Amino acid sequence: MCLLRKAYQHKIIAMESARVLVIEDDDGIRDSLQRYLALGQHIVKREAATLLAALAAIDDMHQGSLDCNVIILDGNLRPGLTDGSDAKDVLERVKNTGITAKIIGLSGNSMKNYGLKVDADITKGASLFPVLEAIDNF
Repeated sequence: MCLLRKAYQHKIIAMESARVLVIEDDDGIRDSLQRYLALGQHIVKREAATLLAALAAIDDMHQGSLDCNVIILDGNLRPGLTDGSDAKDVLERVKNTGITAKIIGLSGNSMKNYGLKVDADITKGASLFPVLEAIDNF
């Protein structure tokens, strides 16, 4: 983590902090995202590990009780799913409510392969550094 912090340190000063909703069922990935986002001085406003929690968070954003400008979205939240249908349901709710937050797809498969369009499409790998880069590029 020290080397990552040094590599990223020069960007911290110029960057605006993102307010992030993390929609991810894997505890380890959520914990890692917390660390990476904190490194970039971004704030995780809420985490959702289930489809119902994700949809409730989107509704809260629509009602104004949750202020996020970035959503990190896993493709599959329910056990056994591999078709991206959870992400499709979340994206449909985002569209129907008119939320304008930037969406980062972060899944084991590309969101494009699920037929879904997001602002940044990142396949899970060894590093979450591309998530920080995506936020910086918004």
